[in-house]
Amino acid sequence: MKSKYLNKTTSIEELDKFLAEDRRTAIELAEITFQQASTLAIHKVAEINLVSGARIQADCNVLSAKIASSAEICSTELLASAEIATQKINSAGRRDELHLDQARSMIMEIGRQTERKISDSAKRAIEDLHAAAAASIKKITEQAKVGIQTIEALVEEVSHEVIKRIKIAKTKLDETKQDPRTAENAKENAADAKALLDAQSNHAMSRLKEETRTAVDENGLLVEQSIKHLRTVADAAEQRIITARDAAILKLKDILSRYDSK
Repeated sequence: MKSKYLNKTTSIEELDKFLAEDRRTAIELAEITFQQASTLAIHKVAEINLVSGARIQADCNVLSAKIASSAEICSTELLASAEIATQKINSAGRRDELHLDQARSMIMEIGRQTERKISDSAKRAIEDLHAAAAASIKKITEQAKVGIQTIEALVEEVSHEVIKRIKIAKTKLDETKQDPRTAENAKENAADAKALLDAQSNHAMSRLKEETRTAVDENGLLVEQSIKHLRTVADAAEQRIITARDAAILKLKDILSRYDSK
């Protein structure tokens, strides 16, 4: 018994309709795929940027506190050096009251040594804090670079996947065009479908690239602000040390002047 399906002839128009429906379905699926890929990538870019920014901000705060703390410790040590020298001078003055010339010579030597120590300590501390600030800036810059590289690698991966899927879809459409049973308008529709695929993929990638540029710009702005903040902290720390140095030397000179006038 002959099957009823063998008695039915499928026209080119009907075949074209089936192919058109198949193309529409394929294009709709491709569009969804492109949108999903770009949306997921955009969310991932935002996540990477958020983590990178949080690390930069946290490191900036920690490093700033460390620089300020080091300056405060140095300032305390400088003032303490002046206080210790003052005690030594007073002790030498009381001990050698009968030998004023000898006592004055010893006191002046204590003063010179202490002043040199205070000046040298302040200089080293200032050099160290600027070195620490430079190292901090380098660390933050490198962290930002890693974040940007991670984002760029993700975009490259998504781009590669989208291109791969476009090639597969276009290959299917080319197979449709080469089918000898396919009507001429079906071939034209297949070409239109390829153009639509290109437009959809370009739109998806354009969204992703725009979000990537925004993320990179935000990352760069945060780095710029962090570097500016660190330099401000370093300058303030330097001024704190200079102020302590000058106060310590002034105190030292004040006590020395009392013995120098005797």
